Order: sequence, then C-alpha cells, then structure tokens
Amino acid sequence: MLAIPNLYCVQTLTSAKAAAALNKAISTDRVTPLRVLLQVNTSGEDNKSGLAPLSPNVDVASSELYQLASYVIMECPRLHLEGLMTIGSLEQSLAASETEENMDFERLRETRDILREYLVKKHAGTLWGQEATGSLLLSMGMSSDFETALKNGADIVRVGTGIFGQRSKKSL
Repeated sequence: MLAIPNLYCVQTLTSAKAAAALNKAISTDRVTPLRVLLQVNTSGEDNKSGLAPLSPNVDVASSELYQLASYVIMECPRLHLEGLMTIGSLEQSLAASETEENMDFERLRETRDILREYLVKKHAGTLWGQEATGSLLLSMGMSSDFETALKNGADIVRVGTGIFGQRSKKSL
C-alpha cells in the first residue's frame, strides 16, 4: 500500500519499472488513479534525470517517452498520465529573465504537442491527459523563473523556495 494514501500527483516518472512499482503500491481501495507526469530532460544535462524530448524528425513510436506514456496508459490502471515535467537549465532560466524566452520550456511544449498528436492516433478511446480537453499538462518553472514559465504555457510551476525559503544545507 502506498505510504501516502492521499497523494495527488508524482511529477518525476522516468521508467516503466518505476511506473509498475508505483502502480502496484497503490491500494485497490483508492477511488481515483494517481496522476503522473513524465519527466523530460529538455536541457540535455547529464546531471538531470528525464527522458529525451521529441522533435518533428524523431520516430515517436520508438522513443522512450512514447513507450513510457503508452505503458502507463495501457498497463497501469492505478495511474493516470496527466502531462510532462521538466527542470530546465539554470543558464536558460537566467537568460529568460531578460528575454522571456526559454528554449527548455519551448522544447517541452513542442514535445507535448508531438506526443499528444501521437497518443490521439494510437490511444483513442483510452483515458489520459485532461479529459475535458485531451491535453497534457506542462509542469515547468520554479521560483526563479515561474513568470517566464507561465508566459511559455506552464500549467504547473514549482515555487517551494519562493514560499518556504532556501533549504538548509545537510551536514555530513
């Protein structure tokens, strides 16, 4: 049974193995599926987790992102694919404060559009995304760049530092 029975959403899903474990851990008594967002590494940084973004010239069917999305939709009845999440590069966040453009956010938006189009074709009649609109949510932006994220189409921003302040450093 999931340790937090009223958990609303997990935004960092990156593998079928993790999806299967999460699906298995959720109680059969839970009324609604757990919402999940798939993490996309839009910056390509080695120190960040996430799956590769999609672009128009990528074979969507063989992409890890589509494979995971499809797995969640078809094999994880206790999970609901809600959208995509990214943690953009600090460099893009700093540059965006002046130009309001952020390539990482644009890349996630493009990835969402490509994935959504493919899911509509391959998984018509199944539940995923926002049921009213058939759209996938975008979670991008943090306390330092949330305004740019919102201007770039974010549905969810993570502003913990802006609310709670800096975390204290862990002592070793």
